[in-house]
Amino acid sequence: MKRIFVLLLICMLLVSCYGKEIPPDILPPDGGQKNPDDSIRDKSPEKEKEDLIYSDLETPDGIVRIHFLDVGQGDSAFVELPDGRCMLIDGSLRGMGEKIVPYIEKLGYYFLDFVVITHPHGDHIGGLIWVFNVMPVGCVYMTTAFHSTQVYQTLMIQLFEQESTILFIGAGDTLVETEQYAIKALAPYDANDFNLNNTSIVLHLVFGQNAFMLMGDAEAESEDLILENIQANVVKVGHHGSLTSSTDRLVSKINPQYAIISCGAKNPYGHPISWV
Repeated sequence: MKRIFVLLLICMLLVSCYGKEIPPDILPPDGGQKNPDDSIRDKSPEKEKEDLIYSDLETPDGIVRIHFLDVGQGDSAFVELPDGRCMLIDGSLRGMGEKIVPYIEKLGYYFLDFVVITHPHGDHIGGLIWVFNVMPVGCVYMTTAFHSTQVYQTLMIQLFEQESTILFIGAGDTLVETEQYAIKALAPYDANDFNLNNTSIVLHLVFGQNAFMLMGDAEAESEDLILENIQANVVKVGHHGSLTSSTDRLVSKINPQYAIISCGAKNPYGHPISWV
């Protein structure tokens, strides 16, 4: 019965949200950065190494900073945008939300302008249940991909009960675009793919002459569809460095300077594969 309810819930959300033009300014420019005083932010190298890897893209117009969070065998990244807004991409496993929220708040953010759910697997969405319980959110981006797991159903019911603003997106959609930067979806082309990894939202963040690419869990089949006209200085490697992703075709095309792999130490899946 619960699965039927969740399916009906998704249909209701699709009717109300799918196909809408994504507004360029969902929230005021100051976004969730309620305390702009950088003195509250511990950016010391020692502290950064304890919690995350982060990467900056800097131009005369400001800085984009992406924090790749230490969330074990899962995936989560937090993006500080140059106009003061912020974006959370995935939330790793259940139990990790309790780690993600304090970290974001320590940076001075108490409101999430944007949250991206790349795909429905539990190691990407589990921690979001806690995040949505304790932090207000402006807009949630996701695909129409469905999963029958308890964690996915719990998350969808939670979003419905909170009357969250949800926009369903796919390849070619623009999430945010300003004079300073743009964030676009390069995938998925098919949100109904039987392989849920290939329903992952692949993000391309362009800032000046620089770019980030965040692959979600996209595998080779999805990678092959997004090979045209892409480049990135920094790539968050797909599927935790699995052998199913990061083909030579993709790597040679985008030719990144840096690659980030999110996976747990001594995980049972063998991630990352050595040649990746």
